[in-house]
Amino acid sequence: MEGRLTGREIEVLTLAAGGLTYKEIATRLGISTRTARNHLTHIYGKMGIHDRAGAALCAVRLGLIEASPAEARSVPAAVRQASPPIEA
Repeated sequence: MEGRLTGREIEVLTLAAGGLTYKEIATRLGISTRTARNHLTHIYGKMGIHDRAGAALCAVRLGLIEASPAEARSVPAAVRQASPPIEA
């Protein structure tokens, strides 16, 4: 991981991992859709991930969201092992 997440990035990550769209994140946080997208882009770079699935996995590892046992089993072992360690 190249850098720590800001408080706002943690908020955006939590909402994105919960399945919200850029527009829904923007509305919830009182920011523009473009700003929400930019935050998520920065999160991807800092966390070394490339998509929302990776973001969701990072959010689980950081304890921002909770995965049910069924969801945790559905993540292939190769993905769990390939993900970089998360520093809170």
